[in-house]
Parts: sequence; C-alpha cells; structure tokens
Amino acid sequence: MSGGAGGWRAALVTLAAGLLLAAPELVLSGAEAGFWGAPGWRLAAIRLGAFWPGLLSGARAVFPGQPVAMFLSYGLIHDGPLHLSINLGGLALLMPRLVARSGAGRACAILVAGLVGGSLAYLLLGDGAAPMIGASGGIFALAGALLARSGQRRPLGLIVIALALALEIDAAADLAWQAHLGGFAAGWLLGRGREPGPPRRRAP
Repeated sequence: MSGGAGGWRAALVTLAAGLLLAAPELVLSGAEAGFWGAPGWRLAAIRLGAFWPGLLSGARAVFPGQPVAMFLSYGLIHDGPLHLSINLGGLALLMPRLVARSGAGRACAILVAGLVGGSLAYLLLGDGAAPMIGASGGIFALAGALLARSGQRRPLGLIVIALALALEIDAAADLAWQAHLGGFAAGWLLGRGREPGPPRRRAP
C-alpha cells in the first residue's frame, strides 16, 4: 500500500471513530440547547450508559445487560463539548499514527481494549460509587500502544504522545486517573505484541 493510500485510510478510520464519539454529545448538547428532546437527556444517558461500579455489587440495573454494556458504553458519553473536544483532540493526534503503524483493525481493537481496561482499573482502584464517563481510557490506550511500539527511536512521536496526555490531564475537571492508567496499560500491553507480517510464500 502506498503512503498516500495509507494516509487516507488512517484519516478515514480516525474520522469514523471521531464521529462515533461525537454523535451522542451532539444529541445531548442539542437537547440542552432546546433544539430537540429535553434538557434531562444527559442525566438519562449517564444513568443508562455510564460506568456504575455499584451495578457489580448488588445495585439494580436499569435494563438487562447494563452491567456488561457499561464497560464500553461509558466511553460514548461525555460531560459536555469541552470534555469531548479534548478526547477528540487526542484521537486526532494518536489514531492516525497507530493506524499507519499497526493497521486499522488493530488500532480500533486497542481503542476498545483501552475502554475495557480503563473501566476495570476504575472498578478495582476507585474509592467510591460515582459514575464514570468519557473516552479517555481509549485515548490513553492509543498512547500506550504507540509508546510501546516506538521505544526511544522516535522522539517526535513521544512528544506528540506527551502533548496528548497533557491535554487530557489539564482539561479533566474530575480526573478519573484509574481509567487513564488502565487504558494506558492495556494499550501498552497490546502494543508490545508482534505485528502481523506479510504472508510467506512457499517455494515450489
């Protein structure tokens, strides 16, 4: 695949992931602005989709399967446009690089694994029953994977990663450091894995 084609693929994958993250916030912000729905939609979305640790210790779920779905659904809900924008900024910085290095499928898998890893870390290391929202666990996973793949050979890449992490941390009004740590660890572990190589050709 040529560099131009690879660049377009990375851009399209990043755009698709960004749209997936942005769509719920667009609906919720529009409802709060009075364009449609009701202002209470955000609270309803948090109740339905946030990561609630109590659901795994006896609290009653709103719908069947919520205790499982919340390990991913929390990443689709944000506290507002600023919260979403920071995560989209990290996605735009990191996702194209990871797609270019590891492929679209692997990069998307790492993003999802970061959400799961972030929720597990929040469950194990958190000290309360407060709900968690936001895709930063997945963004930190992208950073962890890139760091694992780069080592010390790509200082520019490390600078970009550090910038993305700084933006995440500085903009977080209520920092869920457990999710960031868990997402980063998941991405780093997956980034250490062997990349798929071209298929071998057998001699006749």
